[in-house]
Amino acid sequence: MVGSFPKAMKLVAACMVCSLAAAVAIPELCNIRTVDPTLMEPSACSSSSVCGSLQAALLLPFSGCVEIRVPSGTHAISAPAYFTQSTRLIGTGDLVRVECSYSSATALWPALNYTLNFYHTAFAALENVQFVGCPAPLRFDGVSELNISNCAFRNFTEASLDIYNCQQVALSNCTIEHNKGTGNVPVPFRGNTGGVAIGINSIFANFTAAPSVHIANCTFAHNQALVSSISLKTISQTSSKQVFTGRGGALGLFINDSVHNITMIIADSIFHDNYAKSFGGGIYVYINGRTIQHHISIERTAFVDNFAEEHGGGGVLVAFYSNGLPLAPHTVEFVDCRFEGNMGEAGGGIYVFTSFDGTDGNYFKLEHCNFTGNTGLGSNSDYGAAFAVSLLTPFRERVTIPRHEVIDCLFLNNNGQNGIISIGYAPMRFMGHNRFIGNQGSALRIIGSLVELLGDMYFANNTVKGDSAALQLLSFAQVRLHHGLNMTFENNVGKFGASIIVGSHALLSAITDVIFNPLCFALYENSSIPPIEWDDVDITFRNNRGLLGSVLYLSDLNSCSWYSLSSPSFSDSSILQWPIWHLIDNLNTGYENSSDTRYSIQTTVARLETPATEVHAWPGQQFELHLVAFDNLGQPTTANPRFGLTNESTGVQFIPDIVVIDSDDTNDGHLRDVFTFVYGTVDMTEQTTQPNNTLDQVLIQIPSISTNSIKFYREQCPGGYVMNTTSTGLATCICDSNNRILLCEDDQINVIIEQGYWTWFAPSKSDSNLYFHPCPSGYCQCHKNTSLGNSTCAYQYSTAYPDIQCVPERKGVLCGQCRDGRGVSALSSHCVSCSDASAVLIPVLMAMVVIAVTILLLVDKPLPIWIHPLLFYIQMVPYVAQYFPESFDHIGQYGFYISSGLNLYYIYDFCLYSNMSAVVSYFIRFLPLLVTLVISPTVFVMRRMFCKRWRSAQHYGLWWITLLLYSHIIHSSLSVLNCASMPDERGITITRWFVSGDVECFQDEHLGIALLAIVALLLCVLLIPLVFAIATNALTKPSWIQSVIVPISAPFKTNMHWWCSVELGRRLVFLLLTTHLPRIALLPALILVTILTVYGFAQPYKSRFANNLEIIVDINFVLLLFIWNTGFFQEEYFTFSSLRSGSIIQPGAIATITWILAPFFYLPYALLIIIPVASAAWSLYGHIRRSRTLSFTAGQGSESFSPSIVPGTTIIVNDIDGTLSSSHHEVVM
Repeated sequence: MVGSFPKAMKLVAACMVCSLAAAVAIPELCNIRTVDPTLMEPSACSSSSVCGSLQAALLLPFSGCVEIRVPSGTHAISAPAYFTQSTRLIGTGDLVRVECSYSSATALWPALNYTLNFYHTAFAALENVQFVGCPAPLRFDGVSELNISNCAFRNFTEASLDIYNCQQVALSNCTIEHNKGTGNVPVPFRGNTGGVAIGINSIFANFTAAPSVHIANCTFAHNQALVSSISLKTISQTSSKQVFTGRGGALGLFINDSVHNITMIIADSIFHDNYAKSFGGGIYVYINGRTIQHHISIERTAFVDNFAEEHGGGGVLVAFYSNGLPLAPHTVEFVDCRFEGNMGEAGGGIYVFTSFDGTDGNYFKLEHCNFTGNTGLGSNSDYGAAFAVSLLTPFRERVTIPRHEVIDCLFLNNNGQNGIISIGYAPMRFMGHNRFIGNQGSALRIIGSLVELLGDMYFANNTVKGDSAALQLLSFAQVRLHHGLNMTFENNVGKFGASIIVGSHALLSAITDVIFNPLCFALYENSSIPPIEWDDVDITFRNNRGLLGSVLYLSDLNSCSWYSLSSPSFSDSSILQWPIWHLIDNLNTGYENSSDTRYSIQTTVARLETPATEVHAWPGQQFELHLVAFDNLGQPTTANPRFGLTNESTGVQFIPDIVVIDSDDTNDGHLRDVFTFVYGTVDMTEQTTQPNNTLDQVLIQIPSISTNSIKFYREQCPGGYVMNTTSTGLATCICDSNNRILLCEDDQINVIIEQGYWTWFAPSKSDSNLYFHPCPSGYCQCHKNTSLGNSTCAYQYSTAYPDIQCVPERKGVLCGQCRDGRGVSALSSHCVSCSDASAVLIPVLMAMVVIAVTILLLVDKPLPIWIHPLLFYIQMVPYVAQYFPESFDHIGQYGFYISSGLNLYYIYDFCLYSNMSAVVSYFIRFLPLLVTLVISPTVFVMRRMFCKRWRSAQHYGLWWITLLLYSHIIHSSLSVLNCASMPDERGITITRWFVSGDVECFQDEHLGIALLAIVALLLCVLLIPLVFAIATNALTKPSWIQSVIVPISAPFKTNMHWWCSVELGRRLVFLLLTTHLPRIALLPALILVTILTVYGFAQPYKSRFANNLEIIVDINFVLLLFIWNTGFFQEEYFTFSSLRSGSIIQPGAIATITWILAPFFYLPYALLIIIPVASAAWSLYGHIRRSRTLSFTAGQGSESFSPSIVPGTTIIVNDIDGTLSSSHHEVVM
């Protein structure tokens, strides 16, 4: 009967519309007024009813009806006009434009004066007129017949048409756009919508027939229904006061009538880009009336891009505020309509709302409608993107209650986090062929309702998040399956139950295993037929994908356990044998065998296992709890439990003591069995005095199973955290404010500390539980942290993984211990892998030193003076470059190799044998000194004994050996004696070797190398005054010392022979400071500036070129340090790929600062090659030039004169190093 009723109402409505059209088409005889500005003054009218302006025609008194004819052109209304007689306003030209030239104050709005006010007239008509920019609407109050056709209403500032209690209304071929209702006048049923308000309130009307409204071929665009600060927008204002501010962006239809059956029809129209602050972006429909039957039909109409901001119905809001007749209900239907791009909090396309009294006698229908690209913005459970239906009272199942119907509709590419169609406690029936394709969110969401499914239902390519699915049933919602139903779920993607999810709560055992399954989510049209015999229903699932239960995910199986009349029979697993299911290629990605059909139908947790028996955490810590859950069918599943703490004195304690912080985000491909918490305590005293105090238990609560519990232990604050009490009295560990701690990371594992410091957990410290000490160069590594920026070098520390601060190949105290299988390299103390076969290189080194020392002593020739500045730089710069950015190591290593070779040591960095310790590595560094101390006296004695011509030779080689070894021996000695005092985990202070923190200073193997270093360092220090004494002739004995004076003083001026001791002294001072160099360039820069000043002032070398070169090299050195210390050029740093693996992600490119440093770094190295090459080339060029000059002179002599040759003449030449070289030549005079 419900289905036949709308057709009967359409026939009645059509007859009334035809009657209205006939009445308007045969007008009564009326007075004719013509507007002709060319014949009359604007304010005057002639006796023949010709007026000079529209305003004059409107204000001219008349009796009976009047017809005002307005020609083409623009006409003005300068004051409101009031009509009590029937009136027609007809435009006779192609374009008749009427503009309002008065303000809202002149119109006395809001005192209910309008632009044009037609009050209780027999008829009113507007034809072929455009109204623009009026501050108040056109009012039609109590008009029996109203016809508005071929008109436009634009830019009204307080709605355009206010139609109230008019018996028959026809609006056709009109445009209503760019109007707004401000809501400044919260008056019942009057002009509060954005465009047109049509209200029927029979309390204040005396209709002679049932009112009707017909809107056809109209466009409503860009209208706005706003809300002012003085207006209301709550539900109570509509139910009790009939005030509708902020509702109906384009059109408001308001029915408050319990006497007449009212019909409203909208056909072939467009609603585009309209806006309502509250409800109904396009149309707001309000229906209130008892024991009668109202009918609204919207046909072949498009709703595009409309928006209801704060509440529901982006396209249309339908509000039922009372019942019609159960057998003849209030009816709202949409036929052949299109909804695209509409947005609303509830029902992006349509929102059907029924109040407490509107449950039983209302009927809503969608037929052949398309919903595309609509958006539901709401977060409430009963909101939908395409349309939502909700009741404020739970649905009561009765045969007499009409069901809303959806017939042959398409829902495509809509987006709503809480459903595309959302049905809340409302009766609904789906018939025909309904399609749900490509939507984001549950395509069909049913809450507490019984929905009947008939015909074809097709769900494809829908994507859902969280506990949702293409078809979602909540709060004991059910679907009734009719014979011949064909449902298909294809290519849907979700988390739990990508196709169907049933989220009802678990039932009491007393009402489970009941015959006919009355509480099962799926019912059959004949309830007496068991599920095992539902052969005429086909539900196919194809290529759906979810974490688990991609076909069906249920809260329980007990309510669906009856499957056969024989016995009767009950089984939880019987649902797997229902003949309605057809499963094809569905995937459950939470399992390794994702295509196994066993995982396609699952339930919530039925059994829970906790592998861990206890949990340890400190206040404020995030910790993980692993759970293993199983469903009713014995398959592994995931759980969403509730957690808490309990003890005997306080019972159960929930938030804020323990909080789950990863509530519901499981990545596709993994079952969620790990939960992360943050824990806080209120017992600070117990926390600080008893680090491992048992707090009692962690409770794990899941509604479907009994409560589990795990022992909980409270720990002390980790490194980098201190105890603090929050404003709520909760004690938690917070990040320490120590100025070396830059920040604590969100994972609560790492703290970020200042660059250059190694960190150690020292719980005995009173001010902080971390100890900081400078980290040896190259032992600790920089990490990237987004909070500090990619260009900031920072170190990490973790109590759980303290070695995270070390480079991957190191571990232990001060990162001084090599990981297993690695040994300390001979040159740079890197931890590298090697074989024992490389140990042969130790005697090779000794042999190389023997050969080099022997050659230097036997050749015994002076080297150019200009080498001194370059030698100082090349020897010193590696000890500074070790603090340069990490990316510089790849370029600077070659300079390090050259420097090491000049120090009579290895010219490449390698491991000599596996697991070689730092102690052995540093002993090998003293081998050149030990070998030299043995070889030098031997060569010296042998030379004096067997080579008579060498007995009086100068010892240039001995001085050069001293310069080559001096820096290397001092640095090695200072490094061996570099010890640091630090507390261990017990608080006891221990002195550890800075180079290898696992070694205690002056203990065991370190004692021997330390004694050797002390002796070597004393020798180097005493060598400075010894050289000074020799150079100043203060020391002349033994006699061989005299042969040393010339080599050590030769490079320097006569009065500055003692400067050789300065050459040694500046190396000693520089190395003393740079061995403990802070991570800034200040100290070495100051030293170099001092050296530059002293050398620049004294000019100690004999060669001016050498003095100038000293200045150039020192300036280059200072610039190098300045560039290093500036913050302008930076590099990016990288972090561990895994805390446990120790692997580091290497940079893909060399940083900008490296390219800037490199030219300055290698400039002196280049000069060491360029200068001798240039000198040799210049000498060769001079020799060739002199040879050509002598040949030319000899050829000219026989012709002009005989040259005089003065024998014995000496030519003195100053070479590049400043030495005097003389030769005897025959000079041509």
